Amino acid sequence: MLFCDNTTVVQLLRKGTSRLPLLMAELRQVWHFLIDMQVDLVPVYIPSGDNPVRAGVRPFPEHLSHVLCYLGYLQEEDAVKAGSLQQYLSAINSWHADMGLSKPAVGQAVNMLCRGYSEVQGD
Repeated sequence: MLFCDNTTVVQLLRKGTSRLPLLMAELRQVWHFLIDMQVDLVPVYIPSGDNPVRAGVRPFPEHLSHVLCYLGYLQEEDAVKAGSLQQYLSAINSWHADMGLSKPAVGQAVNMLCRGYSEVQGD
């Protein structure tokens, strides 16, 4: 997920197009890079006051709210089946554990959201 406090950038990345040729050329380079690296970019708008980068905080470790937003996005886009969610959560938690950080993708809220995800999909 890419948290960004610039609505123009978020919309540009979501739409994948621009009327400005120079900007479109840059956007193509970004998308080619992401495709080559097999990265699924999820631009999410956040107000400037909530942007941790503005406060000098690195985007990791993730917070529970980020994980819940990510799961919501996956469900909204119908990108992942409910039965595969645990693999995503495990990867997030493993990375944090490897870095000596607490695991953000655990707890009642995550379990409830996963259960709801299954109900919505009918699994």
